[in-house]
Amino acid sequence: MRFVLVHGYLGAPADLAPLAEALEGVFGAGCARFAALHPAWTGTGSPPPFDEAAFLAAVAAAAEGPGPWALVGHSTGGSLALLAQAQLRPDLLVLLGVPPRVGLEHLPRFLAATHGRMDPPTLLDACRLVHTLNRAGAAGLPQVPLVLAHGGADELVPPEDLASWGREVLILPGEGHHLTSPAAWDALVAAIVDALLPGDALTAAERARIALLEPGVAAYAEARPGGWHAAGRTPSVRRALQPGALPELGPWAPPPALVNVELTTRCPHRCVACARTQDRPDRGDMTLATFAQVLDRLPEAARITLVGLGEPTLHPDLAACVAMAARQGRWVGLVTSGAALTAPLAEALADAGLAQATFSVDAADPALAERLRPGVPFQRTLGAFREAAERWRGRVALAVFTAVSTENAEHLDGVADLALGLGARAWMLSDLNFAANRARSLRAAPAGVRETVARSLERALAAGLPALSVRGLEELGKPFRLREYLLRPAERLWDRADRHRHCLSPWQTAAVGADGTLTCCDCQPGNPAGSLLHPAFQQVWNGPALRALRQGLLAGAPPAACRGCPRL
Repeated sequence: MRFVLVHGYLGAPADLAPLAEALEGVFGAGCARFAALHPAWTGTGSPPPFDEAAFLAAVAAAAEGPGPWALVGHSTGGSLALLAQAQLRPDLLVLLGVPPRVGLEHLPRFLAATHGRMDPPTLLDACRLVHTLNRAGAAGLPQVPLVLAHGGADELVPPEDLASWGREVLILPGEGHHLTSPAAWDALVAAIVDALLPGDALTAAERARIALLEPGVAAYAEARPGGWHAAGRTPSVRRALQPGALPELGPWAPPPALVNVELTTRCPHRCVACARTQDRPDRGDMTLATFAQVLDRLPEAARITLVGLGEPTLHPDLAACVAMAARQGRWVGLVTSGAALTAPLAEALADAGLAQATFSVDAADPALAERLRPGVPFQRTLGAFREAAERWRGRVALAVFTAVSTENAEHLDGVADLALGLGARAWMLSDLNFAANRARSLRAAPAGVRETVARSLERALAAGLPALSVRGLEELGKPFRLREYLLRPAERLWDRADRHRHCLSPWQTAAVGADGTLTCCDCQPGNPAGSLLHPAFQQVWNGPALRALRQGLLAGAPPAACRGCPRL
């Protein structure tokens, strides 16, 4: 993977040198190349003339070369990247600190930035600069893989100006127009990795290298930066978090950014690890009209995941639901056991705009798989998975989910091999968490069994398949913190927090049942918070049930249903 870095008009290659170093740490030495717009100038004295044509020619010259590449532009360099991308067609566009427009009110800030460091540009050059910036901004952002990043304390381009982009923005707290901290550069590189992994720009060797990095693993790429766009909606803002730090939380929550929708309560499986063994609701299928209402009630939700106690592939209008959400610019995911997955349905889902699918697989051995997930012949399910994976190659990102217990703990190598054969880019594992299942959890397993699990997870990682904990399932800023959810050491799979440290679901994820009921958590189907279809949704989202759950978690007194949960 090659990277072409374009600095701003009043900047210099040194501004992006830390980013080049960070990228080379992930993608290898020599991967980053500068489009030196004015190589003789170091950022002091009199700036060179603003010559758009010459600058674009420098970008084109730097972009020459074989294979996939990314175009990275900072400030004015980002505006030039926007103008150049249509002709150069990079595999990824990265814009850092780029203004959507520049008006007279911005000029004092730009002039102040030059004071004492360089001479201000001439009036003619300033006019040419403003013309280029506004022409690039007026064209809007292209529908290509994109990372849009910005310093939270940018003194030249206030973050509030970014709403007109209409895209998700990675906000780097405390950073100015020029990023200064290693953490900010690392967060930006993680976002770049996250945006590249769902596509085919990376080689197998690059994917394996990324998976093996202790910092910067970013394979479970769901709500990737720039991955959604909904005209007329407020763009969501993802904030990069410092490792180990929860955001400021309270009993009140902003509108949810993530939605888990249960399209049906029907399921032919009788999985021993599922909450259906404790609660078998009979609410039928969600209608298309209700699904449309769900989307309407949640305009700021960037990610829609079709998952629940029922099997989504049984819903007669599954592809129509995916298409409805995708047309609104939502990122749409699916979690399925494959019970009713067929080749025509797989094709229809890809055509509808499905972004990612997670296959639930607890064992590769047919007899064990059918004992853990009775109800559907495993060989039929596996065949459906393989056909779907082939049809989705390069179109739909794949992951595998495994519920681990004492029964399948020593058979995980087979699941990892199956996941790799399907082309999965991540493997998420969970220890059992419901009270009725705790005797079968890894915490109850002998030390030798857990050692076998640890070897299986390391083997998968060495093969380029990141094994991840469910603590990152609904994480804010997850692509920038995935090293925290890599199951290394393996103890992270069966360890439990004694108080709330990780789970952010009650603050950001709406779990919606087939009849429109909002539950307090996917893990608590019998704990309703109210109806999502209520005209005043915020009165439900911040109503008594969810406020009590949030307060209990923050006070260190989680409800019984949360105690022992791997996500706590």
